[in-house]
This record gives sequence, structure tokens and C-alpha cells, in this order.
Amino acid sequence: MFVYYFLKYLVKFAFQVFFRKVYFTGTQNIPRRHSIVFAVNHPTAFLDPIALAGILPHILHFMLRGDIFTTRLVRWFLAEIKTIPIFRFRDGFSSLKNNHSTFEIVYDKLHQKDNILILAEGIAKHEKKMRPIQKGTARMVFGTYEKHGKEDTIIIPVGVNYTDSDAFRSFMMVDFGRPIAMSDYLDYHAENPRKAIKKLTEAISEGMLERIVHIEDDADAEFTNVLLDIQRHNFRFPVLPVLDYRDRRLLEAELALTQRVNALDAEAKSSLQQRSLAYRDALRERGLDDLGLAQPQRHSWRNGLILLLGALPFALGYLLNILPLRLARYLADSKVTKIEFHSSVRFGAGAVGYVIYWLLALLVATIVGGSTGLAWVLCMPIFGFFALHYRDFYLAYRSAGKLSRIGAQELAQLQKERGQLLQLVTQSTAAVKVG
Repeated sequence: MFVYYFLKYLVKFAFQVFFRKVYFTGTQNIPRRHSIVFAVNHPTAFLDPIALAGILPHILHFMLRGDIFTTRLVRWFLAEIKTIPIFRFRDGFSSLKNNHSTFEIVYDKLHQKDNILILAEGIAKHEKKMRPIQKGTARMVFGTYEKHGKEDTIIIPVGVNYTDSDAFRSFMMVDFGRPIAMSDYLDYHAENPRKAIKKLTEAISEGMLERIVHIEDDADAEFTNVLLDIQRHNFRFPVLPVLDYRDRRLLEAELALTQRVNALDAEAKSSLQQRSLAYRDALRERGLDDLGLAQPQRHSWRNGLILLLGALPFALGYLLNILPLRLARYLADSKVTKIEFHSSVRFGAGAVGYVIYWLLALLVATIVGGSTGLAWVLCMPIFGFFALHYRDFYLAYRSAGKLSRIGAQELAQLQKERGQLLQLVTQSTAAVKVG
């Protein structure tokens, strides 16, 4: 268990470095003293499952591609972190037969009141969209009932959302839905097990969709993301807490906006697409970005003074901590070809690399500098955390400062167009609903 808990706390800390804000809302919906199956969407390779495993207090067992379980050492490590091999069709028919053993393990663990995390879509896809939910979650729950007679298993639908999962210092929003009791579907199971699986899968799908930022039509993704950026930049986010268990405002706003876009007719979408992309291109042509237009007050003499006063601790934090983070970025940029794996590799390499780097620095500093060197190394993460937030503050200050490149009349026109874009979404949707 040492390996599991060490990585659990490392992951919890690392998420608060990689992301600017991590929202974990709806945790009050997770019941105690029940076997729980967390049904989760899957926009990245492995950030989604390890976020829940690292941040929730529960011990979670989760499925992992069976072809990774290769050497004895790898199998030992993966067992230590509570993973269970699951084989796919592409792994070959002979490998698929091993899934019988996997299901038996899951049945037994649920019977023992362990918790299981299942990536219910069955595939990782870098997009703001919920893909069709597979029937495996429902089959495992009913399989536990059929083997052990266990009736009190609970399914929690979970939505994992990123403002941009591939961007360092973006936002992560995880929302836990209301519990779905397997016992509510036992009458269907008595009538027809296949019908019970279908009904439970539909309930899981509905519960997940309520909390996933979902752009129905792939053709709408580009301009909808422009609108999401515009809306998001209207928010002011407190620095602390980085890990927030209460605030759903950003998630609710993004859910509402995508639902409005999905409801528009083709003509309204086409108009909104043209205007939003034209606005984005106009900013790019002038070297501006939307954050500056949303928060022009960020470029002030007071904020400039704050940046000046914080420059020295920022420089210390940057220089003392940058090496493992830069190496992780280089590794992800140079070795990863699929976007779904990019942030996962960067996150994992950065977290593990930083621990090794910090331990080596601790050893060297203690030998060379004694207690003074030890004190400096112990302060490294504190300076690093300051440097991250100084960087965020500076980028907002710089974005607002870019507005000086254009005249007052041109600025007013851009701000007017910006304001009208979001109004257009609301007005168009209202017209669709009335009609």
C-alpha cells in the first residue's frame, strides 16, 4: 500500500501544479459504506482516472489496457496501484478470453465493498463530447449480483471536463452525479437481464451527460470553443484554493453555453460561427487575445508594482524548479504523437521527474551546504508555487497591456462585438425554444 499512497499524494499535489484550478464538485453525492462503481468519461489517456484516484479519499481499483501488463516488474507495480487488466478486440481473440478472469476479479472486489472506476466510453478522445457509453459498467454490476447476490452496489456518474486538457495551467472540472442504485433495476433483471443492462446503461449515460461539456456536432467545436473562451474570461478566479470542492459556476456556465449551441438551428449556427471566428481572427491579426479585452483593468500601475516586487522570488522559484518541468515538456513534445497522450505523459514525467530532482537536490544541498542548503531545498516547492501564480498574473497583465496597440475606436468596436457574441447565443436559443 506504500506505493499506492505515495503516488496518491504525489498526484494530488501535481494536479494543483499542472492545472490552475481543479474543481471537484458533487462529492456529497458519494455514499459511505457501499460498493461504488464510478462511471467516468475519458478525454485523456490517464489523467481522468488518476485524478479521481489521487484526489478522492477512497481507494479505487481501475481498468487498464491488458497489453501493458508485460514483465513481472510491471505487473507487480500495476497491481500495487490497484489496476486490473482489461483486453480489447485489437489485442487478439486469445487475449479477449482473459477478460473472463478480469470480470471475476471485479465481481469479487465489489462483493468485498471495494470501489471500481470504469472509463465508461471505452476509448480516449480529446474532445468536448461524450461518446456512447458502453454496456460493460452495467454488465459488471449485474454480474456481481448474479455471482454473489449483492444488491446494494451504487453507480456514480462522473463528468471530467477540461478547458483544454492539452494546455499547462488550464482548468479541470470534475463533477459527481446523484447515485444510481443497481437495486432499482432488479425487477427489469428478473424480467430480462438484457433489458436491465440496457435500462441501467441509459441511466448512467443520462447521469454523465448532465455533467459533461458536450458539443453535439463536431463541426461546431471550433467556434464553440471560441465562445467558451470568451465566457470564461469574464470570470475572476481566486488563487486559493487551487483544489475547490464547492464552486460549480464555471462548469454550469460551460454546460449551459454548449447546450445553447446544440439547440440552435443550422442558420443560427452558421451566423454565430462566422461572427465568432471573424472576431477571433481579428484579435490574432492585431496580436491581441480575448483575456485582455475581458479584463483590461489588469494592466494597471498597481499590478505593475506587484509584479516588480515579486520578480525576485519568481526568478528564484523559476530557476530552482524549471528543469524537470522543461524536460517533461520536451519528452511529451518530442515523443508523443497522439494528442490524448500528450498531457498525460507531460504530467506523469513532470511529477516523477520532480520527485527525483528534488531528492537529488536535497542530498547535494545537505552535503554541500548543511542546514542552510537543506533549508533552501525545502523551500523550493514554495518558491515554485509562487512562480506559477506569478506567471498566471503576468500573462493576464500582459494580455491587457496589448490593448495599447490599437486605437480607442477600434478597441470599442472589438469589445462591442465580443459582448454581442454571447448575447447572440442566448437570444438565438430562446427563439428556437419559442418557435
